[in-house]
Amino acid sequence: QVERGEVLFETVEGVLDGLYAMDNVIYSPLDGIVASVEAAQGSSVEKNGKLITVYPKEALQIEIKVSELDLREIKEGDKVSIEFEWDMDGARQIEGVVSSISRVGEERTDKTADAEYSAYINFVPDESVRLDMTVNVYTHDADPAESETEAGEADDIDND
Repeated sequence: QVERGEVLFETVEGVLDGLYAMDNVIYSPLDGIVASVEAAQGSSVEKNGKLITVYPKEALQIEIKVSELDLREIKEGDKVSIEFEWDMDGARQIEGVVSSISRVGEERTDKTADAEYSAYINFVPDESVRLDMTVNVYTHDADPAESETEAGEADDIDND
């Protein structure tokens, strides 16, 4: 987890080739989740090299699979409830919105099975959310027993 303005790396003295790091540190430009660190302490980094990947908190989304039979029950802009698999009693739910649904079905090995489509749910996580957690997603206007989608995983919008 990283907060806007938090120190990410200290830089070393030397020629910065027109670049300048105030106080010899690099600050995070946004709040988010540190997904990967590409540079180790004491290592050299090339100009324009990747130091760190941060996923902005406001850009997290969940990808779920929706059967072709359930496409009539969900559409872009729908509000949904997100329930985390680790929360067995369902006490913690986060609200989300369906941002898009793929127009092309997933590749199937079993041609007799129903086609499945990817739907993407935008949400703002709280401190308990981690990347790749398993969730259940429910539409707001249906009974949870009838509207449960296949489990999805918290994922990020491509913001490297």
